[in-house]
Amino acid sequence: MRRPVPNVPNAQSVRRRSYPAQPSPRYGGLGAFGGVRLLDLSDGLERGIRALKFRTGTGLRFAVLIDRAMDICEVEFKGQSIGWHWPSRVRHSALHEYDSEGGFSWGRSFTGFLVTCGLDHTLGPEVVPAENYNYPGIKTNAHGLHGRISNIPARLTGYGERWEGDPCILWAEGQVRQAATFGENLTLFRRIEVDLGTIEIRLTDRVMNTGFLPTLHMFFYHVNIGAPWLAAGTRHLARSSTWSGPRTRPAIRRRMSAIKPCPCQWMALQSRSGRMKRRPMRRAKCRLLW
Repeated sequence: MRRPVPNVPNAQSVRRRSYPAQPSPRYGGLGAFGGVRLLDLSDGLERGIRALKFRTGTGLRFAVLIDRAMDICEVEFKGQSIGWHWPSRVRHSALHEYDSEGGFSWGRSFTGFLVTCGLDHTLGPEVVPAENYNYPGIKTNAHGLHGRISNIPARLTGYGERWEGDPCILWAEGQVRQAATFGENLTLFRRIEVDLGTIEIRLTDRVMNTGFLPTLHMFFYHVNIGAPWLAAGTRHLARSSTWSGPRTRPAIRRRMSAIKPCPCQWMALQSRSGRMKRRPMRRAKCRLLW
C-alpha cells in the first residue's frame, strides 16, 4: 500500500491530468518537482563510479551506485541522512582486492544504506569444495566476506520517469553478472522504483542461473542505518517474519555487552541458499517506508 506524504502540495499536484505537455509560466518541466539524473563521481576513491540520483519532491532523495551492483548508497529525508557512512566512503570496484586480508578486504569498500551480499556466498570468509567448477584442477574455492556481488559493476539497461495513469514512476533497471570460466554464471536483474510525491522505495530483484550447470546460490540484503537518523530512543518497526541482530544471537549479545554500542544497527533479512538449475529463478521484493 502506498503512503502519500501530507502537506506536500507541489509534488502531489504533479499528475497526468495537470502536468502540461509544454512548459508553463509556473514550471518548465518535471525536474522542478523531482526526477532521476545520471551522474559521474569524479574525486578520490569514488572516481569513475556512475550514479543515479533520485528526487521524489517529498524530501526523500537517494543515490544508486551503478558500478557497485546498483546498491542504494546515500539516502536522505528532509535533509537528514539515513544510511550509514563509514570512513572508507564510496570506493570504486576496480580498487577492490577480493582475496587480500584473509577475505576481510570487503570492509574497505563497505558503506551505504544497502549493500547486496552474494551471489554464491554470504557471511564470513570460507574455503569450500569447488563443486560448481567444471574443471578438475580446481578442488576448493576461497570465498571472501559476503561474496563478490557488491563490487561488480552493473549494465544499466534503462532509467527515467514514466507516467502510468495518475502516478509518475521514477525508475532504473540493470543487470549484474557474476561469472567465471568453468565456474558460476549468475545474473542479478534489479529494478528500483519510487513514485513522485511519495516516500516509498520499491526494490525488486531476480537472480537467474544463466549458465548450464547447477550452481550454489546465496543472497541477502545488508541494510545499514546510521547517524544522525539512528540515535538514542530510535525504534525499528518492521513487518518481518524472521530477522536477526545483536539481541537475538547469544554469542553476539555477549560480545556486544563488553563494548560500547556501535553507531550502526544492523538487520540481516532472511538469507537463502541452495542449488539453482538452468531455469528456476529467485525473486525478492523489499519495500522501504518512511
